[in-house]
Amino acid sequence: MTEKLPKNKLLRIKLLRRKLLANKSTNKSINKSIPATKPVINPATKPVINPATKPFINPATKPFITPVINNINNLNISKPIPKKVAFICGSNYKNTKYPLNGCLNDCKNISDELITIGFNVTLLTDETQIKPNKNNIITTLTKLISTLNSDDIFFFHFSGHGTQSSAGKDFLEKDGLNEIMCTIEDNNNIGLIFDNELNKILQDGLRDKSNISMLFLFDCCHSCSMLDLKYTYNSINKRFTIEDINLDNRQTINTKNCVISLTGCADPQTSLDVNTSKTSQVVYGGLFTFNFLQAFKLVKSSYISTFTELIHIIILLVNKNEHKPQLSSNIDLLNINKTTPNYNIIPKQFYNI
Repeated sequence: MTEKLPKNKLLRIKLLRRKLLANKSTNKSINKSIPATKPVINPATKPVINPATKPFINPATKPFITPVINNINNLNISKPIPKKVAFICGSNYKNTKYPLNGCLNDCKNISDELITIGFNVTLLTDETQIKPNKNNIITTLTKLISTLNSDDIFFFHFSGHGTQSSAGKDFLEKDGLNEIMCTIEDNNNIGLIFDNELNKILQDGLRDKSNISMLFLFDCCHSCSMLDLKYTYNSINKRFTIEDINLDNRQTINTKNCVISLTGCADPQTSLDVNTSKTSQVVYGGLFTFNFLQAFKLVKSSYISTFTELIHIIILLVNKNEHKPQLSSNIDLLNINKTTPNYNIIPKQFYNI
């Protein structure tokens, strides 16, 4: 006979049984869900593909970009290298009434020297395809000057005949004469380039330019004021004097640029075509050009450093008062002050590579 349990105790047993069954069911669910907990396929357990865990692609973590952008204007960007431009021209006037012997040698020797120190040389002689006639010389000179920029160097050399003619109503010449370059034209005719024309080319070409250094060499007769430059150097009292009168009444060459002329003689004098060889072999050349190249060696060796020193050395080497080399300029090279460069010092670009 089974003992009958009180109702309250029976209720407690039912509740306990129900609780046990519920726990058993929960354990089965847990055991069945184990395969689903593989961390290797759980996206949440793959930090390598979580963008938040990739600081190397976060722009905010690239500080090295900012200084480059902020300081781009402070970069040390070098200036363009100044150009070294040379124009060499001359003629022996073959088959004319007044032939010369050494002008082509002068042109070659000057050209070879300049090429060794880095000049870009344009050469017009009797032997080049483009001949040294008036039109070609003026056109080439004008074009080359137009290409010049600040700090560029320009070198011009002419070897040939020079002459004079009456200036007429042009009272800018003390002696009343114009100086003239003689060119070789078609059919062996002679062309004439006046000092006024050359001066005008420089006026126009340099008007809007600055800091350009120009050296002109004229190995021809009557050549001192071939460019009509304002100042001429007196090698006896060692100072510059104003060459032409009434210069204040005409437009002069822009003094923001320095134009210097070295010539084979004074205006009333002649230059010589001589045998420059020290051996039995005859080699013709201009007396001035030959001695300029000798003096130029002293410039390259830093023995002399100014244009006034250079002309004194050339005068000593030529040693002929009747063919005395001259120095002239658009600026008084000895008038040195704190506001202008010392233009008397020969720029290193003229003699260094």
